[in-house]
Amino acid sequence: MSNIDFDQMVTAQDKADKAAADHIAAVKAECSSRIYAVLNPPTVSNIQGAAISGELSAADMDTFRAGRLWVDQMLVACRTMVLDPSSDYRSEASWPAVPEGVNELAARY
Repeated sequence: MSNIDFDQMVTAQDKADKAAADHIAAVKAECSSRIYAVLNPPTVSNIQGAAISGELSAADMDTFRAGRLWVDQMLVACRTMVLDPSSDYRSEASWPAVPEGVNELAARY
């Protein structure tokens, strides 16, 4: 009679699955962190409120649209890197650059 509990055995597939899940979580966290560093939810809400009430200039609206497009590009980059375990998701070069003026607009709100 064996005293080995094979229910606790970790297979190579289990390790690969965990590594993949860890990679996905890390890429998503990096993406969220980068987006929220520029356009966190309260800032976006404040800019949206200003846009709805007509307080943003045409240039500010264009900048806000560029910021929204940047978020979409960030999400595409995230989805791409999630699929590639060798992606260098910590590298600045792996992510789309924040459009000109977006940081300044966000700082005002």
